[in-house]
Amino acid sequence: MAANALEFWRLSEALTIFQAAMLITGHDPDAYTSEDTRNWDSVPAGYGAALNALRVAVRSGSLKAKIVGEIGFDEYEVPVGEIPGTINVDGTYIDVPSLIEYLRKRNFSTAVFGTDTASEPEYLNPACRFYARKLAAAVNAWLAVTSQTTDATGGTPKRRIDKWLRENAAAYGLTKADGTANEEGIREISKIANWRPEGGAAKTPTRGEVESTPAKNPPTPLKKVSKKKPRDDFPF
Repeated sequence: MAANALEFWRLSEALTIFQAAMLITGHDPDAYTSEDTRNWDSVPAGYGAALNALRVAVRSGSLKAKIVGEIGFDEYEVPVGEIPGTINVDGTYIDVPSLIEYLRKRNFSTAVFGTDTASEPEYLNPACRFYARKLAAAVNAWLAVTSQTTDATGGTPKRRIDKWLRENAAAYGLTKADGTANEEGIREISKIANWRPEGGAAKTPTRGEVESTPAKNPPTPLKKVSKKKPRDDFPF
């Protein structure tokens, strides 16, 4: 395989689940078929996990896709149509922009889809062996809230952090079995990210505002006092 063979897959506006899973694991889909993956000796490392994640995301609606089910056959091996509730990994196409956004929200690094996070701290990269989801959630919540230029929620820093964590709960394992947010876990992480635990003013200054805000009572500039030259024409 040519060194840059994977680069050509960037031209695709949609990919099958099989193709996307292969590219996520860093393999050229042209070198395999989905049938090959049924032989465990041929399955690339990480392919099973990537395939499962994509299937779940497609089924839940997290990924924009055109779903095609598996074809069923009767006892005479005659096709009888799609099997309800199934997903065909070769026939179901995922929208690539949706896939890129899906990977970005999970801080998952893959250069093929332009989501390489090499510039981010290692501890925020899920590929790091020391990656801690709760730590990453606290840091990313703090970064997201402090980078906002306006207070979209009209609330305290804690409320804004809580809101961000709920919206991104699935990416950091902060959901229950029924899919709802784990409020207890969110409260724990919010305490770490909240820089104003004592409460108070609702306004959240951005980092840029903190650096550029002038002092409340700047010193009054001294007025220049002019000294008059004494006259020398007085008679005394």
